[in-house]
Amino acid sequence: MNILILGCGSIGSRHAKNLKDLGHNIVVCDKDEMRIKHFGKQNKCNYYYDYLDAIKNENLDGAVIATPSNFHTKPAVDLATCGINIFMEKPLSTSLNDIGRLDEIIKKNKLVFMMGQSYRFHEGLLCLKKLIDQKIVGDIYNVEMLGGWYLPDWHFKEDYRKMYAARSELGGGVLLTSLSHAIDTTRWLFGEVIDFNGWKSKVSNLDIDVDDFVTCTIITEQRVIVNIIDDFLCRLPRNEIRLYGSDGFIVTEFNKNKIHYWHVNNKRFFPNDQNIDPNYNYTKVLEDGIRYDPKMDTECFKFDINKRYYDEMIFFIDKVENNAIEFSPNLSDGMRVLEILTSDKIKMI
Repeated sequence: MNILILGCGSIGSRHAKNLKDLGHNIVVCDKDEMRIKHFGKQNKCNYYYDYLDAIKNENLDGAVIATPSNFHTKPAVDLATCGINIFMEKPLSTSLNDIGRLDEIIKKNKLVFMMGQSYRFHEGLLCLKKLIDQKIVGDIYNVEMLGGWYLPDWHFKEDYRKMYAARSELGGGVLLTSLSHAIDTTRWLFGEVIDFNGWKSKVSNLDIDVDDFVTCTIITEQRVIVNIIDDFLCRLPRNEIRLYGSDGFIVTEFNKNKIHYWHVNNKRFFPNDQNIDPNYNYTKVLEDGIRYDPKMDTECFKFDINKRYYDEMIFFIDKVENNAIEFSPNLSDGMRVLEILTSDKIKMI
């Protein structure tokens, strides 16, 4: 297939290389003349400074939109008008302006439109979803999601102040950059969001003009309460999920490729007067005069940092080849996530 990559920054370059490795022809476009010229020559592919020229001169089967978020909608409308299938990086945009028009064109031309939500292809989250679907800890009541990364360390070879994540005019900030992952993951794992409230703030001394801290509480149609915290402040990167259910709990340890879970049937009981080894790391819980140690089971998974991006390109190409327009994550998913992110229920403080 002949696929246009619009935007050759970090994620655009990754998608381009993965598509090339999959045997597809890539055409690249970026307004940064030095970057696009270097990338085009290095990868021996046609390159353009203006995507309209690429549309005019190339017979395109699809396009990957990997520009900053505020430059998503216009090229998407132009591409869809020309009958070109679209893969768009999250979030859908920075506002809902013109999204309805894009939706109409996609439906009229019966095009494939896929949201780039790489967490749906993450080995750890797929393992977690399997445990949830198996009801390994019964019905899920409450979930805690913790995410964070110190922004200057994100792409440490770059000046963080120039990154899109640090600049409001490019659609940066924790809310749009990171929380879009958490919202989509919540909907994917626990059902549609039926109510939510949240706060965002600029609390650090980072030289940015966007929010660097967000917290949000969500209720889903499955009556699961999800509490989310994400930021640009964590010196020690974190990506943790804790789930509390009717029959136990699950704790992810994504940095070690492990997910731990405990079921009520795995209680190991100890009378209070028993001589317990003080060096043993018991979790001491008092219940009817009995202490118990929750014996954890562990699921291990293999992790490759590029695999989820590689797999979502395989997924997108398969949908284009088969003209399969009914799937998720699609434009409707992107719209729902954006509705939540831009709602006045998430207040700036």
